[in-house]
Amino acid sequence: MQKRFARQAEILFDSFVLLVFTAVLIRPLFKAKYLAFWFSIESTFIADARFLMAHWPHPQWQPLWYTGTRFDYIYPPALRYGTAIFAMATGWLPVKAYHVYTAFLYSLGIAGVYVLIRIGSGSRGAAYLGAIATAVMSPSFLFITPMRLDAWSLAPQRLGALVKYGEGPHITAVALIPFFLAFAWRALERRRPASLALAALFCAAVVSTNFYGATAIAMFYPILVWSLWITRRDARILTTEIAIPVLAYSLTAFDHRSSRPWTAGASLADLRRRILDLFLIECPRSLLFRFSNFRRAITAGARARSRDHSWRAGSAGLALESRWEDPASRRRRIDARGICSQFQLPSSCVGDVPFVD
Repeated sequence: MQKRFARQAEILFDSFVLLVFTAVLIRPLFKAKYLAFWFSIESTFIADARFLMAHWPHPQWQPLWYTGTRFDYIYPPALRYGTAIFAMATGWLPVKAYHVYTAFLYSLGIAGVYVLIRIGSGSRGAAYLGAIATAVMSPSFLFITPMRLDAWSLAPQRLGALVKYGEGPHITAVALIPFFLAFAWRALERRRPASLALAALFCAAVVSTNFYGATAIAMFYPILVWSLWITRRDARILTTEIAIPVLAYSLTAFDHRSSRPWTAGASLADLRRRILDLFLIECPRSLLFRFSNFRRAITAGARARSRDHSWRAGSAGLALESRWEDPASRRRRIDARGICSQFQLPSSCVGDVPFVD
């Protein structure tokens, strides 16, 4: 027992050291306010947090998006609430609170790499090596030339995405994934209730931060379960495997229930019409639109002809869609969708369902 507590204290100490080490590496980000990267999208999340602060604790309605939509439809809640709470607790501007929040989670993610390797391999040296390598380099630069050329001062790709492009939700979600995998590993292998609860908590945190992070978990988790199953052959792994996502869903269901625009308040007939609209109209039109863009990229001299093809594809989709809509709905949506086709925008931007890319 004493040996186990000593090992846990060692892991906590090493994780703290790596967190401080990474924070020193990215120290300017903790003090930054408005950055010079005009193509960054972080202003969206900063404005979202500021709007939340002005209408605390829940605005219910966001009038500035999609000519008005429910506040829960826009983005998962963790980043906006974390930034708002930091700003209100410290008195900082939302922009500084956002940078402190994302920089702290970025630093925590490097410590998470250490925890994952330490639990998986049991080697302290390998865990330190993997975490430090993650903090200072990106192996993808050796193999993917466009990423290397686009790198911001040859900083690691994850740091460049955070600072240069403002991908705060993506990077903070990725930073939490190693903790989820580490605690899920312990829960599946040793069936410890505390590890199970922590795995579910970090899973819920990732899902509440960014849906792409949730997609990464959906890919990594089955691989982890399968790897432990084929090496242990313990039937109790299957029970824990189910318990973790069920518990995680119970922690996030309050948000997901209100964030499903496809089913909220929709009748069966309306839902059927939307499904037909997606598979018979939106998907083919999207493929045609992307194909036209591909041709434009390959054949630079055929820009005018490619634009004409894209307009025809949008017009054909618009004409096909009108066959599946009732006359009243057609009158409400035909003008907006026609404009979208003309300017080569996806028609989901103005549909009766608020989509967020």
